[in-house]
Amino acid sequence: MAYEYTPKEGYGSFISNSYKTNEKSPDFTGTIMLEGKVWKLGIWRNQGETNGKKWERLSARVDQQQASNDRPTKKEVKSFDDIDSDIPF
Repeated sequence: MAYEYTPKEGYGSFISNSYKTNEKSPDFTGTIMLEGKVWKLGIWRNQGETNGKKWERLSARVDQQQASNDRPTKKEVKSFDDIDSDIPF
């Protein structure tokens, strides 16, 4: 079972990616909460070819699992009498 962490608004964290399968996989992964949405982070370590300076590149995307849980659910209709109040005529 995976450890689930929901950050506080404006905060996040990242850890070393121990499941890195190839060179394109991020070196670190994490999450951050911005405006009520959890974003997944990918961070890559890089080094400049000409000056040798080290830098990091960041990728962020909305967590699709959380986004699908936030969608409104359909209203259950048990009989046609239940929907009469929703019809404007």
